[in-house]
Amino acid sequence: MILCKHNDFSAAIQVIPLLADRRTSGQVREGKSRLFFCYFAVSLQCISQKFSAMKNQIDTSSRKSNALLLVAQIFASLLALFFLLAFVPKLIDEYVQAFTGEKPFFDGWEGLIMEATFYLYIIGYLFSWWKKCTGGIIILVASAVQMGPFLIIEGNLGSLIFGIPMLIAGILFLLVYKK
Repeated sequence: MILCKHNDFSAAIQVIPLLADRRTSGQVREGKSRLFFCYFAVSLQCISQKFSAMKNQIDTSSRKSNALLLVAQIFASLLALFFLLAFVPKLIDEYVQAFTGEKPFFDGWEGLIMEATFYLYIIGYLFSWWKKCTGGIIILVASAVQMGPFLIIEGNLGSLIFGIPMLIAGILFLLVYKK
């Protein structure tokens, strides 16, 4: 069997004239079938060598991006779980008190910003499972919404507790998209 040394179909094309020269006039039908099967076998061998070479290249680069994707998804999932545990009970209490008339829906701009940040992060987190770039950008916007007003207006460094993890999650998703 002739091997495809150049990883293309040139070896298969070179085999055909060699087989055609070996045929005698009485072996025309048999020679055509041999010619076809040999061409087919060499073609399949060339294709399999090309795919195995491509697979080796893809495997090394995809392992790194898959590891980064896994880190980004685990980090963002833990952050989303933390946000859900921290904000959902608070939001439920605020909505119940607002609908019963015990207190207004929004007490001040701080609560509004915290809720907007929570919703933006959850939306970005959900988007990041299907569209990494869009999810990463939404998470970065949530980070900016969280850190910006508190740092600029009040100089409150406590906003960094929520803002920096969101910033890291958004950057990780953008790095996954880049690769």
